[in-house]
Amino acid sequence: MKLQVESNAVNVMVRPTRIPARIIFPEGEDTHAKKVVRKPNHSHVFKFHSGKCQRVIDLNSRLEYARARMLEMDPDVISFEVKPFQIEYADEGIVKSMFPDLLVHRRDGSKTIEEVMTAKKAAFPLFKRLVAIERVILAKHGYQFQVVTEEDLRDPLGYARSKS
Repeated sequence: MKLQVESNAVNVMVRPTRIPARIIFPEGEDTHAKKVVRKPNHSHVFKFHSGKCQRVIDLNSRLEYARARMLEMDPDVISFEVKPFQIEYADEGIVKSMFPDLLVHRRDGSKTIEEVMTAKKAAFPLFKRLVAIERVILAKHGYQFQVVTEEDLRDPLGYARSKS
């Protein structure tokens, strides 16, 4: 089954035809669907003690670390999870997987999946397409979806910053 994708300079839209997909939750004592590991050629794992998660969590990047700190201070956030589950889906007849960065539980009962990435990475057509696919799949399962970039982390309240 082919996914219909429209592309223009602003966004990439996946038409919600029927994307065969399933969500796979970790089993047993596991708290992550995918273990956060140090990549040999760059970066390291960031550790953060979260009172809302009631444990030390491992994060892949400085952006994820910054986002976790913001979520920890947000009074509307009850808790959050890192790499909460695996999404398995069929794309042009090939089974693929993705692991969302964060699952945020809010006081109003909503659950939001957040992908944390640089604005430069989020602008690539391939990532726009993957985000569009992820958005369609998650909406079917009752999750809200949001891409969080460094711009969101610099200005968390949405105020325009003046250049000084």
